Amino acid sequence: MGPHPFLVMLGLLFAANALFHAGQLGWLDTLPFDPLRFAANVVMLMIVVVGGRIIPAFTRSALVAGGKSSSIQPAPRLEAASLAAVAAVVIGDLTVPDTKTAGVLTALAAVLLTARLGRWEGVRALGMLLVFVLHVGYAWLAVALGLKAAFLLGQLPWAANWLHALTTGAFGTMILAVTTRVALGHTGRPLICRF
Repeated sequence: MGPHPFLVMLGLLFAANALFHAGQLGWLDTLPFDPLRFAANVVMLMIVVVGGRIIPAFTRSALVAGGKSSSIQPAPRLEAASLAAVAAVVIGDLTVPDTKTAGVLTALAAVLLTARLGRWEGVRALGMLLVFVLHVGYAWLAVALGLKAAFLLGQLPWAANWLHALTTGAFGTMILAVTTRVALGHTGRPLICRF
């Protein structure tokens, strides 16, 4: 049995951090890839994995607790394809960054993540802000990848800041959303957003 996938991803984050600092300190003349973008890609992969587990589960639980039915079902092929596509984006950024090939991989990942999110009944959870914000955070992943694809494939200037959509939009929203939900749940308080 190999190492847990999250230990691997944490190890990759450690390696990216070490490479960045080694480059800044002049210990390495050239780096084979951008360690900061690689770190962002690893965090994106983490969100894809964790989000794929908790968002449908939390949504289903919230809908049932609210007296609504839920038809959320696993879609193993779509799940596997989504994860493979995002992994391909990470590999593309390592091997063929900022190319049309990377753009095609990114566009495919954006489409698959959108299809994945569409199955999780986020619209039905619109009145349940504690759950709905998870859908918003995950949607930022697809938006960011869509912007990146538009920039790489069409050099569209309005898509040039795709990295902000990924880091501020997806990372920021998901961190706040998951932290809030987990803090309430693990302290035994009602899973209700009040404001």
